[in-house]
Amino acid sequence: MGNFKTACKWLREGKKVTRPIWDSNSYWELGPDEMICYADGSHAKIHLEQFNATDFKIYKEEFCLADKECISVDEAYYWEEDVKQFIKELKQVIPEWIKPDGENKDYLHKKIDKLSGGM
Repeated sequence: MGNFKTACKWLREGKKVTRPIWDSNSYWELGPDEMICYADGSHAKIHLEQFNATDFKIYKEEFCLADKECISVDEAYYWEEDVKQFIKELKQVIPEWIKPDGENKDYLHKKIDKLSGGM
């Protein structure tokens, strides 16, 4: 957590900042003209109370998977890396799953490519 001065430092570093009392998808970011902007790009109206706030924090973008809890973009990156590793390992064991006559080989490869987005 930080005060207004810290929030300005974070903004200059290219980070987005938020406060716990704001809506979950609300944040400030620094616009091209060094003006503090809302998430929608409009210029922020800063209340005097903001200058004394000590609960600013770096905003972490989140996204939600269908029927799953929301995760931060940082967590998603590591999740994506885990999935890539899983796909790599899966492709190594596929030969063990192929029937002796090989009839399901193409099906398994197509299914995995579809699931992995061609990774």
